[in-house]
Amino acid sequence: MLHEGLRPDCLICSTLLNACAYLSALEQGKQVDTHIVKLGFDLDVFYGNALVNMYVKCGCVEDANLAFLEIPLRGIVSWSSMITGLAQHGQQ
Repeated sequence: MLHEGLRPDCLICSTLLNACAYLSALEQGKQVDTHIVKLGFDLDVFYGNALVNMYVKCGCVEDANLAFLEIPLRGIVSWSSMITGLAQHGQQ
């Protein structure tokens, strides 16, 4: 996509992060996040939730917490993702 000169939006990147979460592909998920930062997008709730979910499913609870704290309006999905991740990885 980037090689074709197309600029992805947060929805596309959220979908990519969800795929990375499903595959436990941490490095690829970090690359997606790096591109979003470089493109200058503001973190919205959908992208933030996908980022938290990806980190949790890859076992990176601390990174998930940092992403969670950056979400501007945390809703039930945000909280559920974080609580589930903490429970799965034995955190309090």
